[in-house]
Amino acid sequence: PVRERTHRLQNLEIFEMEARLLRDAPLVVSLRLAFDGGVFDRLLRGPLASDGLGLPRDAADRLMVLLGAGGVVERHGDGLGGDLWCLSPDFAVLLGVRATSFAARVRFAALALADLLNHSDDWLTQRARFMQSAQTFRFFDYGRARETKAAALEDTAPWVRYVTALTELEGPVLAPHIPVGDCTDLLEIGGNTGAMSLALLALNARLTATVLDLPAVCKLGEAYVAGHSDAERIAFCAADASRDDWPRPGGRPAQTVLFKSVLHDWETPAAKEMLRRAFDYLPSGGRVVVCERGTVGEEPFSGGTPCAADLVFAGFYRPPEAYEQMLAGLGATLGDRRSLRLGMTFHIVWGTKP
Repeated sequence: PVRERTHRLQNLEIFEMEARLLRDAPLVVSLRLAFDGGVFDRLLRGPLASDGLGLPRDAADRLMVLLGAGGVVERHGDGLGGDLWCLSPDFAVLLGVRATSFAARVRFAALALADLLNHSDDWLTQRARFMQSAQTFRFFDYGRARETKAAALEDTAPWVRYVTALTELEGPVLAPHIPVGDCTDLLEIGGNTGAMSLALLALNARLTATVLDLPAVCKLGEAYVAGHSDAERIAFCAADASRDDWPRPGGRPAQTVLFKSVLHDWETPAAKEMLRRAFDYLPSGGRVVVCERGTVGEEPFSGGTPCAADLVFAGFYRPPEAYEQMLAGLGATLGDRRSLRLGMTFHIVWGTKP
């Protein structure tokens, strides 16, 4: 059944399936426990009784009841008077294509939810104090990503894996709306493992992409794209985008600079400076493209635990007009804004250098 259905599983279908599974807090807890305890690895090999799940029998029974209520596992009689647990057909398909990525989303959702519950007052009114107390911001340890030693790669991998898990779903949906035009060279700033660039390459046969990110991220990105059909069309540049020189593929600047889910990490003066660097880097006729979530206040919010992963960053998101004003202030000719709802609303704003 997994092989029969996998080829029909589309990104939006996966996105909706994962959102449904992440909507219920007790289910998120049970999913995290099952991933961390290797329960799903065992069930992927076939149906098992509770005492074959690697947990004490009473603990396994409790966990299976929670997972069963969420439609993740099913109970079947073994014909010998006992019961066996197996993965539900839909969840087996999901694990077949997204096991590592979905596990990353589950773990981060649990982390974000705990931060919102434990530090809700700070989240609402004291952003700086929330950043100091919340585990979420220790999870994204950019400082360790400046090295490529084994320990630094190990520390960087969890948050890189989480960002990749999101972009694998978002990229193919957003890519048709990213205005690369006739561009043949793309520079993606803070492109993580290159999942967004790969989505653009899949739509544009003449396009090549360079991802600029911190050294450990680039190392992990090279491993991620290895063996991909478009691996030869994507390169990684290990650098600090705010300080180091930006790469020039073939000795000339790229024609499009993309910031996807990056600029909200920067305070407004620094975000303006990053856009100025992009504008100065580009040739005449080149484009700066910003793809970011909008503010929480403008959202028809859907609720549920998936929102926790966005809400921890709520104080950092800007309205699309903010980026349009920054680009206009640089002298860019603005293009038509494009907006798509993926959990939250993504806005794509862009400007052309005269």
